[in-house]
Amino acid sequence: MTRQVVLVPGLWMPAAAMAFLARALRAYELRVFTYRGRDCHERNIEALARFAGDGACLVGHSLGGVLIYDMLARHPEVRADA
Repeated sequence: MTRQVVLVPGLWMPAAAMAFLARALRAYELRVFTYRGRDCHERNIEALARFAGDGACLVGHSLGGVLIYDMLARHPEVRADA
């Protein structure tokens, strides 16, 4: 089974900016979480919790890392793989 990796870009960064990292991780099943930086932080956290599913490895850049951290702190039911 291929491990799933969720990429979360930074603030004002289009998902396409994660393309270099995605190429390096092409052996994995990749999904890119997109969000609007102007949306409420809480709304983005909730959307990421729904998007992440269960058992994905989460990789974030800048604000993407903050979103991952806050989402995991508020949603212990979401399991993140290492």
